[in-house]
Amino acid sequence: MDNKNTSIVLPLATDIAKILIIRRDNIGDLLCTTPAIAALRRSYPRAHIAALVNSYNAPVLANNPDIDKVYAYTKAKHSDGLALTAWWHEWRVYRHLRRERFDLIIHANPSFHKRTAKLVRYLRGKYSLGVSDNPHDKTFNIAVTPEDISGTHHVERVYSLLRPLGIVEPPGPLVLRSTAAVDSKPLANRKNPVIAIHISSRKPCNRWPLAKFVKLIEALPPDWKVEVFWAPGSADDRKHPGDDEHAQKLRELCGEKVRLVTTTSLAELIAGLAHADCVVCADGGALHIAAALGKTLVALFGCTDAASWGPWQVAHRLHLGHGDAANIDADEIIQSVFELMDPSRERGISTTVPSHNF
Repeated sequence: MDNKNTSIVLPLATDIAKILIIRRDNIGDLLCTTPAIAALRRSYPRAHIAALVNSYNAPVLANNPDIDKVYAYTKAKHSDGLALTAWWHEWRVYRHLRRERFDLIIHANPSFHKRTAKLVRYLRGKYSLGVSDNPHDKTFNIAVTPEDISGTHHVERVYSLLRPLGIVEPPGPLVLRSTAAVDSKPLANRKNPVIAIHISSRKPCNRWPLAKFVKLIEALPPDWKVEVFWAPGSADDRKHPGDDEHAQKLRELCGEKVRLVTTTSLAELIAGLAHADCVVCADGGALHIAAALGKTLVALFGCTDAASWGPWQVAHRLHLGHGDAANIDADEIIQSVFELMDPSRERGISTTVPSHNF
C-alpha cells in the first residue's frame, strides 16, 4: 500500500468493522487515551473495538463501555517467571491479533515508537494510523507527522491523532468504571467526608516529604476520614520498590487519625479511591485514576509538566514545586483541601497555585 497522509478521511460507516487500539505504556497514558477511544465508539457505533495493552495497565479498561475486547500481555520486566516465557506468551498474543485482520489499527501515542511500528507492520491491518517521523517509512498508510499533533495536555495530543478520521470535536472526560459501591450522597450531606492521600510517586522529584503529609493530616478536622494509599512493597525491592515503610511511619506519627489502605492490585486502588471525596497526590497513575473517577484533586508536581499531565476535566488545584515537590508548602495544600471540600464552591474550575517555599 502506498503511504498516504492526514488529508485522507476514512469513510465512517462503510469498510471499518474491526478496530485495534495499541497503548502499551503506563497507567496514566492509557487513561489519557480513553477520551479518544470514546470518540471512536461514537463515530463507529457498530464496529468491534479492541485494545492491546499490558497486564500492568489493563485494569483501567475493565468494564469500559467503549471497548469490546482487551488483549493484554505481561512485560518481561513485570513477569515473576522467566523472561523467555513472558516473551513467548507476548508473541502468541501478537499471532492471534494478526489472524484477526483488523480493518483499522491505531497506535494511540503522539510519539513515534520503532518497536510498535514493527508490530503494526506485522499485524497487517487494512488501514494503520499513527505518528511517523520519517516520510519514507511505510508503516502507517495514514501517517500523522509530529507537526500534525496539536494541544498541550496529553489527552489533547492523543486525540489529535483522530483528525484524519474526521473526528474533530473536543475530547471528553477520562473513562474509568469502578466496581466499588460508592456513597452517592452529595458532599454537602456527608457527615464524615473522606480524604484520600496517596504518598507515592515513581519519580523522586515528585515525592512530598513525609513531615508535610503529617502536617496536612493534623490540620484536617477530627471528624473527617483520612485514608492513606501508597505503592505497595518495600523500598529495597529491586523489582517493585514501594513505600510500605513510609506508610507505617505515617501511621505511627498520626495514630488513629489515619487508616492505611493496603492495595495489592490496580483494581483495589481504583476501588479504594472511588470512595474518596477529595484526593491529594503527586503526578502519577493515582492522579489520573482519581480524575477518571471524577474526584476533586489536590495535585503536587515537582519536575513533570503539569500543563501536559495535570488532572483532566475535574475540579482541582495544582501546586508546582518548580523542579522538586519538596518545595511545596504544606499550608498551601491545606488551604486547597478546605477550598475543594466547600460544597458551595463552583465545580470544574482549576487553579494553579505557585509555591514559594524555597
